[in-house]
Order: sequence, then C-alpha cells, then structure tokens
Amino acid sequence: MTRLGSLHAALLALLLGVACSVQTVWAADPNQPVPVRIMQVTDYQQEQQLLFDSQTQFHLPDSLVDAIHHEVALTFQTEIVLTEHQQIIGVKYDRERAHVRYHTLLQYSNFNNRYVLLNERNNNVESFSNLKKALSTLGTLAAFPVISLSELHPGQKYTLKLRIRLNRWRLPAPLVLNSLVDNDWQLDSGWFETTLYTPKSWL
Repeated sequence: MTRLGSLHAALLALLLGVACSVQTVWAADPNQPVPVRIMQVTDYQQEQQLLFDSQTQFHLPDSLVDAIHHEVALTFQTEIVLTEHQQIIGVKYDRERAHVRYHTLLQYSNFNNRYVLLNERNNNVESFSNLKKALSTLGTLAAFPVISLSELHPGQKYTLKLRIRLNRWRLPAPLVLNSLVDNDWQLDSGWFETTLYTPKSWL
C-alpha cells in the first residue's frame, strides 16, 4: 500500500472510531430527547385519492439551534414510500407503487428576526416569529396525496412509510465533514411504517 493509501486508511479508521464512540454515548443516555420522532401517521381516502396526515416532533440539539441563529440553513428531506405486497402461486413479492421525496429549507434571518420554511416540492414559503412554530409546521403533513385509488388493487395489503432526516450534504462545506462524526448533526427519524388494506370494493 502506498503512503497516500495508508494515510487514507488511517483517516477512515479514525472517522469510524469517532462515529462509533459517539453512537455509544448517545445510546447510553435514555433520557436524551429524540431529535426527530414521527408520532403518528393516519391514512384515509378522499375524492378518489389515498391521503395521510402525520405529526413529527423536533428537539434540535443546542449546537444546531446555534447554527440556525448564525444563519446556517438546514435542509430536511421528507420521503414517503407506498409498497404493495402480493402473493402469486405461493410466492410473495413487494412492488413499490409510489415514492415521493422532497426537501424543505429552514433558515433564520437576523435582519428581521424571522424563521423561514421553503418547501421545494411546491415552492411554498412560510415565515414564523419563533423556531418552535417553524418546527411544528415542518413536522405537520395534512391531507398529503399519495396515489389515486384507481391505481390500487382491491383487497390488497400495502405499507406506507414515512421518513424525515437532515440532508447533511446540503450544509456549508466546512460543516459537512463535521456532520459525519458529530451525532448532533445526524438527525434521522428512521422509517415509520403503517399497514393498510384496501377494501374489496371502493364503492
């Protein structure tokens, strides 16, 4: 191995070691609030569409709150996946029927002391007087359309999954490397899953 290759290997080992140690400390403190937690997902049908409501709670670490107040923009990625479960001649297989992924930008302006959310899916912009209201809005999805009922099979099992995480690759360059080893920046709700069964008839 070349000297440069050895240096890269040593650096990778150091980063992995730091990341593992951080994860261990995080898991050792059960009283630590979960930074991103999906509380509920409720699906329903309306106007021939499958929709859902959801609520996510955010408890941002102090380091991220400080970064926001220093006008560092945070980009959150929301991902929704609908999977169909089928069985043909005793063989089970899954088929992805819908997959939505979009980003929401959260930023703060010292000029007017306002927090702004920019939803890149629909270019909707909202302004808030405090961070709590901004995070509450970020974590609320209401009547979110997933798929037309005409595209679903009657009497079928489906799984609806939701995930919200911080897109660290959209951070300013100096913070990207830090985010790889600092658990404060590794915000990820993980997948929240709910199972639904379509009726044998939509009528």
